Amino acid sequence: MMNLRQRNKTFMTLACLLPPLWAAACSDSSAGAPSRESGPDVVAEPTEYVRIAGGFETFEACRAANPDPVVNCQQSLVLCPNRAYIMSLTDIITEGSYVLDGDTLHGQLGTAGDTPSEFTLTFADDGSFTSADLPGGAFLKTTPDADGRRQLEEGCKAIEGRYWYRDRF
Repeated sequence: MMNLRQRNKTFMTLACLLPPLWAAACSDSSAGAPSRESGPDVVAEPTEYVRIAGGFETFEACRAANPDPVVNCQQSLVLCPNRAYIMSLTDIITEGSYVLDGDTLHGQLGTAGDTPSEFTLTFADDGSFTSADLPGGAFLKTTPDADGRRQLEEGCKAIEGRYWYRDRF
């Protein structure tokens, strides 16, 4: 099965073989193509967003109502500069890819899990985001310490070896 990048490349190859009517399309086949490198359609550094699960006001209130450690009281989404994300909504960690388009993020699941295969997030002026595809409260941007930043960077880097990441990019 061809991924989107392969289909686009195939289309551009066919388009370039057609008469000069397609010359504009052939002049710069990389224009608008998402890059694996940091750019306008990706975050500049690993960025984590979190929210309290289950509609609770605080993590402590969630934990008091759900003492079983398997219950995830904090949900998170990490956006990586390599266009990958790491998401934890339950006890299952999922990964996928994303594209930023202004204040909208479009995500696509890369691994099996309990999150939608595709989702859209809308960022607010304060940097938080909400999503009809991921019901619940707003995700808020965190400010990790040096150790937390290192862990985020390592998690983002590890994704580059995953089968779905290699196939998608």
